[in-house]
Amino acid sequence: MMYNKIRSIFILIFLCSTLLTQAQHTAKGLEKLLKGLNQAPDQSTRAVVLHRLGLWYERDKNYEKEIQYLEDAYNIERKQGNTSREVTNLEHLAYAYQQLGLYNDAIDRLEHLLTLYKQQDKQEAIVQTHYDLVKLHKLNHAYKKAIQHNKVLIKLYTPAHHQEALVKVYADLGFLHQQTGKAEQAVQYYVQASKLNLGMAGKTNRQADLLMNIGFIHHRALNAPTKAQDYYTRALYLKQKTSDVISQAMLYNELAQVEYDKNNKKPAERYTKKALALTQQSSKVTRYSVQAKSYQLLAKLHAKDKNHSTSTVYYAQYLLVQQVLDSLVRVKHKAQQKQLKKIQYNQRKTKSRLLTKERRRSRLQDLILKQENEINALKIKEKEVSLLKKERALNNEKVKNATLEKDKIQQLLVLEAQKRLTAQQKAVAERQKMITEKQTLENEKKQQAIEAIEREKKLQKHKLEASQKTQALQQKELEHEKAQGRLKDYLFVLFGAVIVLVLMGLVSTVRSRKKLQVKNTLLHDANNEIKEQQEEILVQNEELHHRNEEIEAQRDAIEVEKNKSDRLLLNILPYATAQELKEKGNATPQHYPKVSVLFTDFKGFTKLAEKLTPTEVIAELNYCFSAFDDICQKYNIEKIKTIGDAYMAAGGIPVANDTNPIDTIKAGLEMQTFMAQWKTNKEAQGLPVWELRLGIHTGEVVAGVVGKNKFAYDVWGDTVNLAARMESSGAPGMVNISGHTYQLIKDQFETTYRGKIKAKNKGEVDMYFVKATQ
Repeated sequence: MMYNKIRSIFILIFLCSTLLTQAQHTAKGLEKLLKGLNQAPDQSTRAVVLHRLGLWYERDKNYEKEIQYLEDAYNIERKQGNTSREVTNLEHLAYAYQQLGLYNDAIDRLEHLLTLYKQQDKQEAIVQTHYDLVKLHKLNHAYKKAIQHNKVLIKLYTPAHHQEALVKVYADLGFLHQQTGKAEQAVQYYVQASKLNLGMAGKTNRQADLLMNIGFIHHRALNAPTKAQDYYTRALYLKQKTSDVISQAMLYNELAQVEYDKNNKKPAERYTKKALALTQQSSKVTRYSVQAKSYQLLAKLHAKDKNHSTSTVYYAQYLLVQQVLDSLVRVKHKAQQKQLKKIQYNQRKTKSRLLTKERRRSRLQDLILKQENEINALKIKEKEVSLLKKERALNNEKVKNATLEKDKIQQLLVLEAQKRLTAQQKAVAERQKMITEKQTLENEKKQQAIEAIEREKKLQKHKLEASQKTQALQQKELEHEKAQGRLKDYLFVLFGAVIVLVLMGLVSTVRSRKKLQVKNTLLHDANNEIKEQQEEILVQNEELHHRNEEIEAQRDAIEVEKNKSDRLLLNILPYATAQELKEKGNATPQHYPKVSVLFTDFKGFTKLAEKLTPTEVIAELNYCFSAFDDICQKYNIEKIKTIGDAYMAAGGIPVANDTNPIDTIKAGLEMQTFMAQWKTNKEAQGLPVWELRLGIHTGEVVAGVVGKNKFAYDVWGDTVNLAARMESSGAPGMVNISGHTYQLIKDQFETTYRGKIKAKNKGEVDMYFVKATQ
């Protein structure tokens, strides 16, 4: 036992993990498709991915999303001229629109699809598309267009000898011409369908339906009762071979109507009663319409024979059945109205969502195009920046070279300055030496004249050399000034490079601002998307609120209908019996030792009914019996039933009590008082009247519900028979009671002894008139 439990737990865990894995796999598949859509390298690949996304949502029954993706895929394939993929997308689009109830959109896609099939010469697809268009035009109540497509189908089916398909098309054409008021053409098409169907085995029921439709048209539209009777008879013969008892009953009613129109009363009554008998064998709701027609026809037949009492009974039964039928029709009509409103609401919601998504898709496309333009502009800017970087690198190299050249010039200048300083020092030393030599020469003028001249020559020579050196130094200074000019040029180039760098910085700043603007735009669009999603959430919340209101309304309606059903059931059955029937499905009859049974009957009812119409008779009976119902409720007496003009009630059931003889007699006296007042009012108006006989007997009974259809609470036993005998032996305007009831109430009422009456299995029974309360 423990092993089985553990095994069951493991199996449950395995199933849960399998379902979770499948859900994850499905989510990954969708994510993969969306990623593929974003990364599609070209339009052809994009169309394929869009088509797969549409089919994914079709499997998920999210037809709105399917339409969104497939419409995009279809537009791309049509622009590229890919007919085969265009056809595939159209097939799925037509299906999705049909599922959403957008029949006009589905028809548009199918008509375009039909054009493509004709270009490809796909015969089977052409036939199926015409068939689908017929179905959609019928749903749209566009019967003339449906007829056109059916005629095309006949041309397509005839060469291939598709008898089964041809029978359906001809029958459908008969129906469509019947709907457009063309009775003769409808008959021709039904006859053609019947001829084709006659040669096919196993199609008896369909043959009977075709014959029945032909009979309906002859009887009701073409006013040819003899032909209609012939078709009805043939259809009935075939229907009797099937289990369709409701159709048989309908045909009996139609035959009865034909006989009634011909003034053949007996055959009409015989057919009508056969129809009623057949309806008892069926539990379908359609039996009520057949029963209503049968009861109405029987009421007309007996009224024509001036048998107004029987006609009144049948007319009352017709009214009861018609009331049930009207209630069912109202319920069905309300359900259809709710369904229609729901479909219309869903269609408006779907169209609104599709338009919203189309606008959103258009905005996204514009945004993508804008982003692509921005990206292209950024690429151009990047190329320009790359060129600027190269120029900057080149300028940096030039600046670097210029710096090196400047350093070299500075080193040369320092070296020249050192050389000039050395030359000046040498010149000073020479001058001092010359002064010393001059003094020496002056001192030694005479003695060293020759040496002085030679020294003078040497001095001149030194001066010449010094002059040459000075000129060389001036030349070097000139070259130094030229070097400074070149340095200025290099500095100017450096300044230009700095300006270029500043410009590049400005370009970078502009680019950053552009990127910031793009980001702000994307952020703004994202905010708009969020707002749209919030609006959609609000719409969904409103729809949810609407659905909750509908559910609450349905619950209230169900509760109201339940209360109506309970009231109706309690109006037919006592509370305890009704509860037992609801809980168990049956009710056990109960024995009661002391019950007072009351019967009433109208004297002169038959003669009066002959002078009034059935409607007037029913109205008078309803008025009197409604008053009796109120009196019975007042004295705690259970109404049992009415049979024609007879009324039956009983005190002491379904809850036993000891006061029921007194209560029942008080009720009887009040009924007679009511009838006396009614009689006075009618006589004052010069209208015919009837009088009431009323009898009561007290004894033991068995009460309850028997059978399984049309439950009715009833009582059985000799007490019932003896109470009916008291009523038939009574007098108008009086309350006639048995001797046994008299023994129970003799101290409460004033009575008059009437004598004895013979009763079956009881011998002679005493009778008393009740006069008044003591």
